[in-house]
Amino acid sequence: MHRTQTQYDNAFIFKVFIFQFVNFYSSPFYVAFFKGRFVGYPTNYGTLFGMRNEDCGPGGCLIELAEQLFIIMVGKQLINNIQEFIIPY
Repeated sequence: MHRTQTQYDNAFIFKVFIFQFVNFYSSPFYVAFFKGRFVGYPTNYGTLFGMRNEDCGPGGCLIELAEQLFIIMVGKQLINNIQEFIIPY
C-alpha cells in the first residue's frame, strides 16, 4: 500500500516500463546472445528439456536480429502514430 497517489503512480509507471522492456527486448536479447551458441554438432546436439537447441541460419543471426529490431522500432512507431490519429476521432 502506497501512502500517496504520487507514490502509487510512480510505482505503477516503473512496473509498466519494466514489463514492456522485458516484453519487447527479450527476443532480440535471446537472438543476439544465446541462439546458436549451444547447438552442438551432428553426432551430439545440445538439448534443453529434451528438445534440440535452435541454430542460426547460414548467414548467421545478425539478419534475424536486424529484422526483429526493425519490427520493434518501426512497428511500435506506426502503431503509436495510428492510435494518435484514430483515437481522437
